[in-house]
Amino acid sequence: MHAFAGLPSTLGPGMNVSTNLSDWSSDPSTPGVFVGARRHLPKMFTPEQTLASFSFEGCQSGAVTNVATSSHSGKQVEWNCGNGQTWWWLAAVWPSDHSYIAVVNSKLNASCDRTVNATILSGLKLAPIDQWPAKFISRR
Repeated sequence: MHAFAGLPSTLGPGMNVSTNLSDWSSDPSTPGVFVGARRHLPKMFTPEQTLASFSFEGCQSGAVTNVATSSHSGKQVEWNCGNGQTWWWLAAVWPSDHSYIAVVNSKLNASCDRTVNATILSGLKLAPIDQWPAKFISRR
């Protein structure tokens, strides 16, 4: 995988969740999710250009599709890497002034990973920085 040419390697504020964080980006069998935000991206990229800045060697990209919710809008794409591994990406702008681009990346290795990913996305609410710190609500 490679990220944005000419930009620092970190996206900014972010969170990575996995069964094994040290293996998440390198081990095809380790599922997980990353969510990050960067204020500089909307000045340089649209959500579709953001997605085009990432590629996975040996993987095939699906069609880029639209996403729109009450808190954000953007584009999403899946990369099929064979052996049941899929990388799912969302690049979304928010708030209404489009001052940030958020990137959500999930590695989906099994059908249950798709269910978890859908649950994460249905609860994803992006808020402007002046509304931080965000409050996390457990859905147990």
